[in-house]
Amino acid sequence: MDLSSIKISVLVIDDDHFTAKILSKICGRLDIKDVIVADNGFEGVALALKKKPTVIFCDILMPEINGLQVLKMLKTIDITNRIPVLMITGNPDYAYIKTAMAQGACDFVSKPFSFETIQEKLGKAIKESEDYICEAEFEV
Repeated sequence: MDLSSIKISVLVIDDDHFTAKILSKICGRLDIKDVIVADNGFEGVALALKKKPTVIFCDILMPEINGLQVLKMLKTIDITNRIPVLMITGNPDYAYIKTAMAQGACDFVSKPFSFETIQEKLGKAIKESEDYICEAEFEV
C-alpha cells in the first residue's frame, strides 16, 4: 500500500521516548508527516479525542494507566472506538496480547521491531481505517 497518497495521522502512546522516537522516524520514512506523541495513557486518550488520528500505537506496559486500560477507554468512546489501535509490547506474555485483541486491538507489535514490520502492520491498520471511512461516507 502506498502510504504517501493518503492523509494519515498517527498517535504514538508510549512512556519510552526511544520507542516513540523510532516509531516517529519510521512514519517519516513512510511519508507520514503528522505524528503525535503522548508520554502516558491519560495524555494519549486526550490527544486521541482532540486529534482523531488515523491509527494509534499504544504500549501495553506504562505507569499510571497501562495500555490495556487505554485501549478499553478508546473502545468505549464513540469518537475513538473505530480508530485502529496497534498494541506495542516488549513482554512475551501471550496473555497481554490475547487480552488486547479481545478488547479490540487490530494487531500487536513486539519489541524490538523492524521498519518492515511497522510498514506492514501500519498499512493493514490504515486499510482498516479507510474501510471504516468509506462505510461512514455511505451511511444515511
